[in-house]
Amino acid sequence: MGPVKIYAKKTLYTYKASTFRQHQRIKRYVKKARAYSPIFKVVSTARSVNGVLRYQLANGTYVTANANYVGKLYWQGTHYTKLFVTNPKGINAYDGKVFGQATKKSYYKQGTIVSIVRRVKNGQTSRYQLANGTYITGNKQWVTPNKPQKVNKVRTKRNIKLYKDVDFTRKVKTIKAGKTLKVNGWDYSHGYDQIAYGTLRYRVNGGYVTANSKFIEVAKY
Repeated sequence: MGPVKIYAKKTLYTYKASTFRQHQRIKRYVKKARAYSPIFKVVSTARSVNGVLRYQLANGTYVTANANYVGKLYWQGTHYTKLFVTNPKGINAYDGKVFGQATKKSYYKQGTIVSIVRRVKNGQTSRYQLANGTYITGNKQWVTPNKPQKVNKVRTKRNIKLYKDVDFTRKVKTIKAGKTLKVNGWDYSHGYDQIAYGTLRYRVNGGYVTANSKFIEVAKY
C-alpha cells in the first residue's frame, strides 16, 4: 500500500512488532477530540501470529488497524454539498489544490458552512472545491460533513471564572451566577499534548469558560 495518514479515535499504543504484547509497547496515545487526535503515517500492513491486521508506521512501529480505534484522516465522500468548519483555528481556502502562502485566498472561522462543488485528490489527500473556485482541506481534524451541535449561548448556574487561555492558567475575572454569555466557538484543553486528555471549553468574549454542566447550562443552540 502507498503511504496514507490515519488518526486515533481512542486511546491506543504503538508496538515494536505486529503481534502485540504488553512488554513491547512503545508509546501510549490518549483519546483526544478529533481536532487534536494523534496522526500516524502508514507505510505498510502486517499480520499478527493470529492473523489480525496491523498497520506498520513510517517509524517502524505497529498500530492496530481496528476501525474502532483508527480511521482515515481525510474525508473520501464525493457527494458532499456542504462542509462545516470545526477546528478552533478555522481554515483557509486556496487558489489551487496545492496549498501554500502564495495561493491563500480567504479564511473561514469555526462554525462556518461552506458549499462544496466537488472533491479532488492531491496525492493521498482530499481537497474540496467551493462554489467560488477555491479549495479547502478534506482533513477530518478541520472540517466535517456532519452538522455539529453548535452552542450559541450559555447561562451560568454558579459563579465561574473567565480565563484568558484554554488551559485555564490565566484568570481574567469571576462571572456571577445567572449571567448569559454569547459563545463564539469551542476548543479543548491540552491541545496537542498526546498524554493528557482534553476538556471542552467555550470561547466567549474575553477568553474561555468551562463547558461543565455543573456550572453552566445551554441557553440557546
